[in-house]
Amino acid sequence: MKKWKWGILFLTVFFLYACESQEQSTTTYPDANYTTEMAQETDENVSRQQTNEDRDIIYTANVIYQTIRYDEAKQSIEEIIEANNAYIQYQDESMNEYSYAESSQSLTSLSLTIRVPRDNYEETLTQFENNDQAQLIQLSRGSQDVTQQVQDIEIRIEAIDSRIDRLNELNDQAESVTDLIEIQGALEEAIASRDSLLAEQSSVSAEVENATIHLNLQEVVELSDGSESQLTFWDQIVAAFNDTWENSIEAFQWGILTIIFLIPYIIVIIIIILIIRYVLRPLFRKIKDVLPKRKKKAISEANREKNNFNTED
Repeated sequence: MKKWKWGILFLTVFFLYACESQEQSTTTYPDANYTTEMAQETDENVSRQQTNEDRDIIYTANVIYQTIRYDEAKQSIEEIIEANNAYIQYQDESMNEYSYAESSQSLTSLSLTIRVPRDNYEETLTQFENNDQAQLIQLSRGSQDVTQQVQDIEIRIEAIDSRIDRLNELNDQAESVTDLIEIQGALEEAIASRDSLLAEQSSVSAEVENATIHLNLQEVVELSDGSESQLTFWDQIVAAFNDTWENSIEAFQWGILTIIFLIPYIIVIIIIILIIRYVLRPLFRKIKDVLPKRKKKAISEANREKNNFNTED
C-alpha cells in the first residue's frame, strides 16, 4: 500500500514539474517573437533610409566670377575640374575691346558647362566658392527629384518586355500570314517603344550620375567692389579727363544736330521777320503818312465848299 502511495506521489510531482517546464518554455516564445519583430522593423528602417539616400536627383549650379588676372583664374578653374574627375561639356571663349586713357585692352570672357560626378558635386562647389584667383559674384544651385520618373520608365520597360515575349510566343504559334503580319507589326511597334524608353532612361541616368555646373568667368579692368584694378592712378586721371573731353564733344555734337534739326524752322522765322521789316513796316509807314494828308485835304475841301456856299448867299 505504501509503495502505491509513493508511486502516486512520484507521478504527481513528475507531472507538476513537467507542467511548470512547459509553462516556462511557453513564456519564452513571445520574447523570441518580439525580438524577431524588432529586428524586422530595424531592417525596414535601415532599408528606408538607404532608399532615401539613393533617390535619383539631378543637381545643377551656376557660378559667376570676375577677375583681373584671367590666365591665373582660368588655370585654377581647370585644376578644380581635373581634381574632381569632372569634364567640360561646352566651352565658349570670346574677347572684347576696352578703351581707357590713351590705350585699349582686350578683355576675355569664358563660359563653361561642366559635368561633375554626383559624389564630387558638393566638393567641387566648395572649391569654386573658395577659389582665391577670382572674385565670386554669384553661386546658385538647384535640384530636381526624378525618382518617380525613373521608376515609371523601368515599369514601362518591363511591361513592354513582357509584351514582346508574348508576341514572340504568338509569332511562333501563328498559322496564317495575316496573323504573322499583325504580330510582326505589333512587335516592331513594341520594340520601337522600348528603344525610345531605353534612350530616355539612359539620358536621365546620365543627368543623375553627373551634375551640371554652368560657369562664367569675366575679365574686368576693375573688380566690382573696387578692391583691385588693372589701372594705375595716372591711368585713372587720364581716363577721367578723357571722359570729360568725350562728354564735351558729345554735347557739342548734339548741339550741332539740334541746330540742323531746327534750320527749317529758323528759315521760316527769318523770312517772316524780313517780310515784316521790309514789306509790312514800310507799307504801314506809307499808310500812316497818307491818311493825315487825305484827312487834311478833305477838311480843306469841306471848308472851301462852305465858303463858296456863303458867297452865293
